[in-house]
Amino acid sequence: MIRLFLFITILLTSTLTAAQQTAEVYETYLPAKNLIPILEPLLGEDDRITAYGNKLFVKASPAAQDEILRILEEVDRPLKNVQISLRYASNAELESQNNSSDADIVVFKGSSRSSEVQIETVSKNRFSTRNDTVDHQIRVLEGEQGVLEVGQDVPISQFVFLSPFQSASSTEYRSVSNKLFVVPQITKDRIRIEVYTTNQRLQRNSANKVEKVQAQSVLVVEPGEWTPLAGSSQSASHSSDSINHSTRRSGSSGKTLQIRADILD
Repeated sequence: MIRLFLFITILLTSTLTAAQQTAEVYETYLPAKNLIPILEPLLGEDDRITAYGNKLFVKASPAAQDEILRILEEVDRPLKNVQISLRYASNAELESQNNSSDADIVVFKGSSRSSEVQIETVSKNRFSTRNDTVDHQIRVLEGEQGVLEVGQDVPISQFVFLSPFQSASSTEYRSVSNKLFVVPQITKDRIRIEVYTTNQRLQRNSANKVEKVQAQSVLVVEPGEWTPLAGSSQSASHSSDSINHSTRRSGSSGKTLQIRADILD
């Protein structure tokens, strides 16, 4: 008799819980499986969520369904195209306009793919819109990776022996490359940009050897504003040092590489 009573109690409880749940199907812009980690904390112990393609199947209480719909309206939207621009700006201009602006930006040194991310607040350098010279530009869908290649000509001085008793010096230019891999993501009114670079530069102790240096940084910037590119660099010899990332090219002494992002859609 006691077993029968317990069975009926459990059955009634399960029926009541099921009656309180509703099943909903949500069509999403983003891949539905990518949204599950965001929505799972909203679910109760007996709630269920599955994904297939661009559809979410949710069985949960009406209150949880309302919260899920609210979150989806915030995070699920059509992906937008972002235009990434690079230019070399004068350090003198940077210093002058830096003194006239006291705003700050947050720079995350590191990568979302690694556990070591350092946060640093640095002064924002707002540059005049009268000088919108762009050296390199690419359009990329947010969340996807784009590649920009910045070429540099580095002067190399060397001695040339004309005869056993006569020599002369000559200068030749060697091309080194700097590839920037960018992954933009729009977060409310700002743009988060992951930047990965593979640089080539002349070794300090040898004018004829080129070493590879990898750098990475994550910046959160306002659309349409030029921002100096900063990051954490690591050379091919596995020695690392946190530096401000600047790039110079022949005839551009005293110039710093800057980045800008614009939302196109």
